[in-house]
Amino acid sequence: MRVTRSLGKNGLSVLELVIALGILVLIMGGAISLDINYNMIFRLGVAYLDMQNNARQTLDWLTNDARWATQIVSAFGGYATSASSVVLQVPSVNAAGLVIDDTYDYIIFRLNGTNVQRIVVVNVASSRDATTKTLASGCTSLVFRDSSGGALLSALSAAQLAGLSSFNASTTLTRTVLMQNGARNITETISSTVRFRNK
Repeated sequence: MRVTRSLGKNGLSVLELVIALGILVLIMGGAISLDINYNMIFRLGVAYLDMQNNARQTLDWLTNDARWATQIVSAFGGYATSASSVVLQVPSVNAAGLVIDDTYDYIIFRLNGTNVQRIVVVNVASSRDATTKTLASGCTSLVFRDSSGGALLSALSAAQLAGLSSFNASTTLTRTVLMQNGARNITETISSTVRFRNK
């Protein structure tokens, strides 16, 4: 019996190498394209979440403070209730956390430029801390309205403000996200009805 061996080539031809490299380039191009697209989607998602978190935090602070409030006042200490600011009158508390009768602190929520601020102005008898805190940045709108008729709080008289049992607050935030094909502005608006617990 005779054994014959074929004299085959060892290795790959140049044509096979070119085809293999072409397929590899296509696969890598697709993977890079997917990575870029997922990265843009991720950045947009993070920006949306950041805006929603800032807007929700603002409304949560406002809702919590309104639960303590006895009323909205038209003005106090250089601050005035307007379409983009609200002055809440809250009972002062002593060091034990008990309410001091007929003594009030004032909490102001306002839009200052593009920042939403919470300002606490305290009575000298109060143990509450006087603070100014920025709750959100990049805010393009902060609007306060009467929840029953929809009128801006700035259009209401002092007596009407004092008689409110609830009001609507809405905030709009805008972010600029850098994308592959340029910058993209995204906007998020969140609204809430704020109710007074002490009314």
